[in-house]
This record gives sequence, C-alpha cells and structure tokens, in this order.
Amino acid sequence: PEYRDKYMDTVQSIAQICSLTIANVKSYQKINETAEKLGQSLAINEQTKRDLQEAKANLELRVLERTQELQSANAQLLDEVEERKREEQQLRQAAVVFESTAEAVMVADANMHILAINKAFTDITGFEEEDIIGKHVSLLKSGRHDAIFYHEMWEAIERTGQWQGEIWDRKKSGEHFPAWMNISVVRDSSGY
Repeated sequence: PEYRDKYMDTVQSIAQICSLTIANVKSYQKINETAEKLGQSLAINEQTKRDLQEAKANLELRVLERTQELQSANAQLLDEVEERKREEQQLRQAAVVFESTAEAVMVADANMHILAINKAFTDITGFEEEDIIGKHVSLLKSGRHDAIFYHEMWEAIERTGQWQGEIWDRKKSGEHFPAWMNISVVRDSSGY
C-alpha cells in the first residue's frame, strides 16, 4: 500500500507533467502559429508600407506636375490680363480721341449701318446717337449727287480701301451742307 500510494503519486505526477507537457506543446504550437501570423502580418505591413510609400511618391509627383501646370497657366493668365489691360488702355485713349476731335466721325459696318458717332458729328449734323445709330448711311444723302458719283466713290473704296473728297450731306434739320469726307475701310482679322 505504501508503494501503491507512492506509485499513484508518481503516476499522478507523471500525468501532470505529461498534461503540462501537452499543454506546453499546444501552447508552443499556438505561439508558433501566432508568431507565423505575426510574421505574415509584419510582411504584409512591410508590403503595405512600401505600397503606401510608392503611392505617396506618385501622389507627390502628380501634385508637383499639376502645381507646375497651374503655375504656367497662371503666368499665361497674368500675361493675358496685362495684354488686356494694355488693350483697354488703348481703347480708352482711342475713345477719348474719338470723342474729343473737332472733326465729325462716323463708324459704319460693312452693310453701311451706322454703329457710332462722335460729339462733333452731332454738333455739325444735329443727329444724336438715338436718331442715327443702326440707320443706313443713306440717311445723310442730300440728293445733290447722281448715281455715277456714288458708283465712282464706292468703286474707289472697294479698290483702294479709302476715298476722299467733297460731298453734300444733309443735316437733321434737312439743310444741305458741303463736307470734306475721308472714308477708310477698317477690316477685322478675318479681312471683313
């Protein structure tokens, strides 16, 4: 019995050791599995880190390229704005000259409809802008010239782009008056 108790104690101790060993083996297996998963996770994290670094570099490159494109576009826009400012200044100057000259000036389109007149035109003829803008230039005809006169005048204008001479025109009041006229054709960029 004494050996039996010792034997049983020994068997129990061995069983506990085996149980602990099996538990340790299982724990070891779990540790290995966890380490393997952790290693895979670290490898994935490293790959993800490399992918993110590559994506960041690509994004930075695209941002740099786009920034350069925008800077170039801004420089072009600034040039265009400056050019437009110069053109507007020239237009303002031309408008001042147009309005302040003592000679009557009339602008007509290719169909001979009046587009603009200056103050001197109004002072000389009596026609205000609202009386004449959009009307045909024949509104000013006095009736003193025959068809041959106008034919020769328009033929010269077509041929040379200008005509100069004395012509009798009509004021708003109906009064006829002689005028020394300079007609110049001004064409747009398309030649019209």
